[in-house]
Amino acid sequence: MVGRGSGAFFWLEFSSCNAQRGDPWEWRIIGSWPAALALAMGKKNPREETVLVGVLKNRRDRDLLFREHWYRIPLVYAPKRKFRYLAFYQPAAFGRGGSSIRYYARVVDSRARKRRALLPREPKHPRADERYVQFRVGRIRVLPRPIRNVLPRRVSFGYTTLRRLRAARNLLQLYGVVPTEQIVERTLARVGILAVPQQSVSCSDKRYRLDFAVFCRRGAIAIECDNAKAHSGRRQRAKDRAKNAALRRCGWVVLRLAERDILSNLDRSMRRVQRAVKKLGGSAERCALDATKRIAVPFTSSMTAPAVPPGFQLTGRTNDRHPLPRHVSAVRR
Repeated sequence: MVGRGSGAFFWLEFSSCNAQRGDPWEWRIIGSWPAALALAMGKKNPREETVLVGVLKNRRDRDLLFREHWYRIPLVYAPKRKFRYLAFYQPAAFGRGGSSIRYYARVVDSRARKRRALLPREPKHPRADERYVQFRVGRIRVLPRPIRNVLPRRVSFGYTTLRRLRAARNLLQLYGVVPTEQIVERTLARVGILAVPQQSVSCSDKRYRLDFAVFCRRGAIAIECDNAKAHSGRRQRAKDRAKNAALRRCGWVVLRLAERDILSNLDRSMRRVQRAVKKLGGSAERCALDATKRIAVPFTSSMTAPAVPPGFQLTGRTNDRHPLPRHVSAVRR
């Protein structure tokens, strides 16, 4: 065994016990010699260093990053947590390379500067005199594979670790979010319930996006998948209650499926949905939307729009999906 110092010996022996219990993940991480040595010396595992994920709003910002090696965040939204790396999300506006994270860099230093000093060619910008934090970064590194925004979801700023950044294939993996919506979508299809994912609706003069909408002969059902990270905060729970009340005033039946129920008792969650569909007269999949009268009419082979019962109005679908967990906050760029 390499290194018989007390600290290294304890950690390698501990990982061996884990391996005997059938836990190969613990063996690989804790039992590795660099990690054990770093921990024995009181040093943080480099793979667990904090990464802040930022957004490159446009190609101009990406060009500045690659040419001048700096990135900016408004001072009023400056992150409170310490971080060692920056990763850069490119939205759908980037075209083929958009909706993904491809690059990251180590932060060298930071300082507060006015926007006009950072971008002297935009002296008349409405936020020219506002202060920003300028983060200077080192070499721009390319990830082994792009991290895709597969749903897609709205992205602003959030924290992760260097290990997750290098291993993740999508944003859910990057932030450690359970893919509850994908699980529910597959299960709804398996039990024969036609559901429209990420459906936008107008209700009480507000626009809402539903995880799933199920249109029935005598009404409609809104299914919301509440993962623990995104829906455990007090503020988000208040928003959920307000959304529930607004949808119910407009005639929707609202079903919220908690992450713990989706993972541990999915069959019971599906039975809830099936009972609600049956109570509303069954699925209206044989109907389609008459856009002029906004009523459900018999389905024909030439119609492809989802069925919508009388009294329900839909808004156009967009790429703006539900936000990431509550540790990701919106910022102004």
